[in-house]
Amino acid sequence: MSTKRTDPEARSWRSELTPHEETHRLGNLGQVLDCGHSLDCVFVMSLEDVDTTILGEQVGFATIELHDQLGSTMERARVLAAIEEIELPALILTDYQTGGFGRRGSGWWQERGSLAVSIVLDKKYVGLDVQPMWSLICGLALADALGALEPSITTHVKWPNDIEVDGAKIAGLLLEIVAFDRAILGIGVNTNGSRTRAPSSLCHRIMTLPDLTGRRMSRTKLLEKFMSRFLDFARMVQTNPAQFVHQYQLRCGQVGRTVKVYKKDDVIEGFCAGIARDGSLIVDTVRGRQQILSGSLRPPDEQD
Repeated sequence: MSTKRTDPEARSWRSELTPHEETHRLGNLGQVLDCGHSLDCVFVMSLEDVDTTILGEQVGFATIELHDQLGSTMERARVLAAIEEIELPALILTDYQTGGFGRRGSGWWQERGSLAVSIVLDKKYVGLDVQPMWSLICGLALADALGALEPSITTHVKWPNDIEVDGAKIAGLLLEIVAFDRAILGIGVNTNGSRTRAPSSLCHRIMTLPDLTGRRMSRTKLLEKFMSRFLDFARMVQTNPAQFVHQYQLRCGQVGRTVKVYKKDDVIEGFCAGIARDGSLIVDTVRGRQQILSGSLRPPDEQD
């Protein structure tokens, strides 16, 4: 028996069939999305590289929603995160976002078929208290995952958690701490398309994997590698925080360079001497050394 939960926008349902039963019953309708336990699923023919068996059974997502098109995965994740009884971790993935956004609410450009996800996590799954340091853990985990899957490229973290290749942005992350001591990770990676089709104001500042390698990257493989690295680095923060800071600094493109940090009512300029254990940027300025916990390295009017 299966129990359906109709959701007109997401076209999702809750299934309690085994993967074999679900495939047999629904296989003639399109790609079957099920990982063998209670989870939210949706048929999407264009998501052929998303394997929910791997994401569910091997990666460990308890709730999965896949969408052909969605305004914002972050907005959908906020809805799920507010449901106290939701099974975590939860994954919301869409083939295309119509209203994606970056840090500070800025616009976000991405081609259809790129990785656009939000993940709802809690302390129980990660083994580490929800905190701003998760932002740096995410950035390092994603940079490391991309480099592991595509050794021909060299990825750097742009503090706190943008990912760049040759100075051009290839991925971005958001971290929101929400109710019930949960966090939402918003992740966008240009795994598909070409920057030549981006708006003229962006094309010189962004990069896609096909631009670099001539091929797309599997979203399933990237999520699998990212989650593994994320948990590894979360454990490192607990057991050996100095080692984590060292690893982050090796990937951080700002260490050893002059930086400008844009804050709400100030711009701080100076030499980046490193990263502190709380994740703040250490900047030597004319006013002395400062540790900056929040801010942006991009001017406020720049689109992501």
